[in-house]
Amino acid sequence: MSISILKDKKLLIGICGSISSVGISSYLLYFKSFFKETRVVMTKTAEDLIPAPTVSYFCDHVYSEHGENGKRHSHVEIGLWADIYCIIPATANILGQTANGVAMNLVATTVLAHPHNTIFFPNMNDLMWNKTVVSRNIEQLRKDGHIVIDPVEIMAFEIATGTRKPNRGLITPDKALLAIEKGFRERTKHPSLT
Repeated sequence: MSISILKDKKLLIGICGSISSVGISSYLLYFKSFFKETRVVMTKTAEDLIPAPTVSYFCDHVYSEHGENGKRHSHVEIGLWADIYCIIPATANILGQTANGVAMNLVATTVLAHPHNTIFFPNMNDLMWNKTVVSRNIEQLRKDGHIVIDPVEIMAFEIATGTRKPNRGLITPDKALLAIEKGFRERTKHPSLT
């Protein structure tokens, strides 16, 4: 795979509180060899599922809601640092916040402070994915110039019901990288895309 266009780019990954966030290490380890630097920003609910110190083993730096040494992180500095910003996994909550310009956590405020479009990789159960409001929020994000990569249908264990059933899942790390590269190439071809 030739993704040399990304080798000098800085990647920021936003992690939200979807259960799939516990598998983020495979994405971070995969991305690490293709980018100059990879950092992570996490919501509080993501940290409840996988602690920031654990995530720090798989990337170059982690920003969390509580900050460092009593000092809160600047969403503007984080947003300006990143050449590319992706949210993996993107919950219905973060899609709704960002589609409506609401910024209730560090991941969402960083979307507003990032000078380019954000790439969202949603992950949620079918009931949530098929809600009209979620579709409307995705449509709005796309109208605003963001990229939303549809989840794939997979057989998955659903925690809420305790059963294995068809559900929505994240695309694999290699396909996610291709989506990131494609989004970046489109942005460089059409600078009017934010």
